[in-house]
Amino acid sequence: MKEFKYWAKLAVRSRKPSFLRWYFHWRDSLNGKRTPLSDGLPWIAYAAIDWLSSHLTPEMTLFEWGAGGSTVFFSRHVKQVVSIEHDPIWYEEISAIITKNAFNNVNLNLVKPEISNDINFWHMSTVKDYQGFSFEKYVRAIDTYPDNSFDVVFVDGRARPGCIRQAIPKIKTGGYLILDDSEREGYAIGLNLIPKNKDIRLSGPVPYVGWSKETRIMEVQK
Repeated sequence: MKEFKYWAKLAVRSRKPSFLRWYFHWRDSLNGKRTPLSDGLPWIAYAAIDWLSSHLTPEMTLFEWGAGGSTVFFSRHVKQVVSIEHDPIWYEEISAIITKNAFNNVNLNLVKPEISNDINFWHMSTVKDYQGFSFEKYVRAIDTYPDNSFDVVFVDGRARPGCIRQAIPKIKTGGYLILDDSEREGYAIGLNLIPKNKDIRLSGPVPYVGWSKETRIMEVQK
């Protein structure tokens, strides 16, 4: 009952009574049987999912670092999705879903990190399993595209400050850079580089877990 009251307060605060519908999805998502991939949802705050649902259009092109349920979600909302994934096992799982569902507008790419003794700050991951690995090729995967290529860039993978830096020139004026887990202090150095017109912070409950986090959406103005 306390949980439902909390969600009701969020719906009132957001001035969107329909937001309360997510309570039932959130409750069911905690049973361990559902995943972002099975639901075709990005693993971000529900408020951010609502924002994406109302702002993405069929004419848009989108680039993302970090494949998953978000890849499925984006494929249903935009014209073209370019997705970069670093984990070979996860890549194969996502690839199978894309093939099975005939998501022909998704360009999924595997770009693995490389062992290196000289790792630039912008190309490193804070995850212990990747100490000694460089994500330079992963971060620079977007460089193969001309400037102003994308309406949206979604950053939800490794080496996020570096991804932010490389993404800026590739986003169209008036386009969006979206950063998940933006409450983490380590991402501030990348966020400070963005020439922003609008800066929206959406936080709150997240599916599949019992805690909240923040997604930050920035309209790029060059």
